[in-house]
Amino acid sequence: MSTTVTKTLQATFAPPTAHKQSKLNDLLKTYRDGLQEAFDAGASTMSAVSDIVTPYDLPYQAKAALCNYVPKLRKTYNAKELDDGHPIRLTNQAATFDHSEERDYAFTWWVPRPGRGTNFWIPLRINPEQEDLWHDLVSEDAKAGEIRLQQHRKNWVLHVTVEYPVEEPATNGDATHDLVSEDAKAGEIRLQQHRKNWVLHVTVEYPVEEPATDGDATHTSA
Repeated sequence: MSTTVTKTLQATFAPPTAHKQSKLNDLLKTYRDGLQEAFDAGASTMSAVSDIVTPYDLPYQAKAALCNYVPKLRKTYNAKELDDGHPIRLTNQAATFDHSEERDYAFTWWVPRPGRGTNFWIPLRINPEQEDLWHDLVSEDAKAGEIRLQQHRKNWVLHVTVEYPVEEPATNGDATHDLVSEDAKAGEIRLQQHRKNWVLHVTVEYPVEEPATDGDATHTSA
């Protein structure tokens, strides 16, 4: 049996070239302009937001995220005005990542841009403690959710929501109770780390009553 765990991965961009920095600045400004116009217009449905942001020079992943996000601002968050520091939100269709140990920065992100042939790769400085999940994201063993890109002073910070399955060890309630009450005997104990979780395995031995048999009846039936 498995359960789904949701976590947020964080990475910062390696210093971009001046050309890429200019593209990122344009993307952020255009996104915030579209967000502000849709909010000021009181757009409360995805269709209403789409009508406003469609003319903006934004990648489709950003427009789709705006259509999902703007209606929630007043309905869910009861927002009266917008914060100046809103991040760029992108749907998981922008979750294209790559990995190669031959690069100075092993992980890279394919930054979406409007139009064809305009996307570009940006190197990522990941949190080493989250490296396993980044590998799972590249191999698609983990599923990406919303992506947020935030400019913090001179740095660009990327947040990626991921979902991944975690196996839950099978438990025998009666055996566990017997182990605590000392009716069962503990054997080998194994402790294993699985990503951020610790899994404990305990081998137990416990007596089982065999049903009484009638020797004559058994012999007769044979």
